[in-house]
Amino acid sequence: MPKVTINKAFHFREGAGVKRYIASEEEVEVSQAVADHAKAHGFLDDEKPAQAPKPAQPVQRGREPQPAGDDVK
Repeated sequence: MPKVTINKAFHFREGAGVKRYIASEEEVEVSQAVADHAKAHGFLDDEKPAQAPKPAQPVQRGREPQPAGDDVK
């Protein structure tokens, strides 16, 4: 079951019962259906996308680049 942080209270019907989910500062464990509903309707905290790691610089192989200018022989 996913854990989510709810920023706005909402009601969700599962079967014959309706349950109220209140806003919380902490993560709350809910069913997948509740998590999907809350995400689709904007009831969850805005999650900042994880920043992708920057690609590593490829190792230069072969000849070193020659400096431009008067030093070139």
